[in-house]
Amino acid sequence: MRPLAAVLALLSLAAIVPQARADVATRTRHFDAKGRAAYARGRYGDALRYFLRVNEQTPGPLAAYNVAVSADLAGEPELCLAHLAEYLAGDDADPDRRKGAAELMAKLRAGLAPTRLAH
Repeated sequence: MRPLAAVLALLSLAAIVPQARADVATRTRHFDAKGRAAYARGRYGDALRYFLRVNEQTPGPLAAYNVAVSADLAGEPELCLAHLAEYLAGDDADPDRRKGAAELMAKLRAGLAPTRLAH
């Protein structure tokens, strides 16, 4: 009886995994749509929160990029830098987006550099 129970347990698990993946995809689309709507309305803090959820659900370079852009516009430079680094470490092949991300990273790093006292 134990082998039968093990087979039934595996079969039920096999049925659950695709549903869990579908739920993640649905939540990701939901948060992405909310983030894009908030961004379009200029509500960058709200967009940032939604894009962070997207990045938690399905991390990747484009999700990291959306977090970075929203964080920059929401006045969160450290969060922006962290996600720009994540984006640039990824495999997005868009040269214009990569160039813009690298330029923004350089600008933010320069702005966050400690200022030196005059001698």
